[in-house]
Amino acid sequence: MNASSDPSVVLLSFFMCHMMDLQPRTKDCAVGNISVCIICGSGWKFFTGEKIDDFYSVGHLICLLLGITTIFIAMIGVFTNCIIVEVFRRQGLNRPFDFLLMVLAYVDLCVCGMCILATIAALAIYQNVNRELATICYWYLCLPILLGKSGSTAMTLLISIERFLAIKYPFRAKQWFTSFNTKSFAVLLLTAAVVSKFPKFFVIRREPNIYRNGGLLIPSIQDFQYILTITEFALSVDPYLWDIHTSLEYLLPLPAMLVLNTLSYIQVQKMLKERKDVNCSQITEINALDLFLPVVVVLIVSNLAPLVHFAFLYYLKTLYREMNTAMLLSIVLNSAVNFHIYHYKGLKFKQDAKAILRSWFKLCS
Repeated sequence: MNASSDPSVVLLSFFMCHMMDLQPRTKDCAVGNISVCIICGSGWKFFTGEKIDDFYSVGHLICLLLGITTIFIAMIGVFTNCIIVEVFRRQGLNRPFDFLLMVLAYVDLCVCGMCILATIAALAIYQNVNRELATICYWYLCLPILLGKSGSTAMTLLISIERFLAIKYPFRAKQWFTSFNTKSFAVLLLTAAVVSKFPKFFVIRREPNIYRNGGLLIPSIQDFQYILTITEFALSVDPYLWDIHTSLEYLLPLPAMLVLNTLSYIQVQKMLKERKDVNCSQITEINALDLFLPVVVVLIVSNLAPLVHFAFLYYLKTLYREMNTAMLLSIVLNSAVNFHIYHYKGLKFKQDAKAILRSWFKLCS
């Protein structure tokens, strides 16, 4: 039962502490029995200092506004990513670039859908609407969101590699990114993204709450039928290894994408200065890069909220509920914005999207 090196102390999970106001690394012990305690590895609070049960305070209202915005944008993202998939499917997926953008749209579609449910669960926690069930649902919904976020990052990295090769080494790109190889690369990277998140499934467990009465009564959790605790597996792994895992996940792909797309952009500028060397095929690849670069910029910018969130955790051992909701919003923005980029940048995409919308409206009318 106890997930701590001290058998008298139960270390509550990140998500359990989310709906409590315990200070980080401060024991909360049973009434009249200081040998039985719970502890949070990190504390949760609002920027404005209110408690979790100070309903409709400034912090609560900020989270509510961010949450409603997240749900609205995620609903748009589900719809627009469906259009992206249909556009590329109708265009025939003649290039590896088109196929990879379609796979990216599928991943973003799933992320937007899961974020709707997770945000509803988060808002239920803040407004105390079946808070215990909402916390459990929030945890199980966050896992596929994290999987989807890693998958989206992996696909964007793969597209960055494909764009760099298509611009810098076009003949080699055709040899490497055949139809079969492109599908294999996509499956391989998506599998790697799932595997990288696999340990997260074993860091938290749900167990009956025995601290509700008698000599084990702990008032801060007495209303919960179940509690979420840290597993022995999570505690057996050196914290330094968890830090490396998080750093590889969030920090490694971003510089790689930045370098690849910067090199591609420099190569394009060099080619444009020597116009005699630019043929129709290269112009097509340049236009594709022009379409894709804003996608990379949005992905990098959207990672700022998670990085700030985890910086607070690492240095202050404190997490802010507003930042947690903002992190969901940043994930949704990254997954929902691509349609608008393609619509603005690609004339052919715009025409096909309008045709699809007209056909859908006719079916509904």
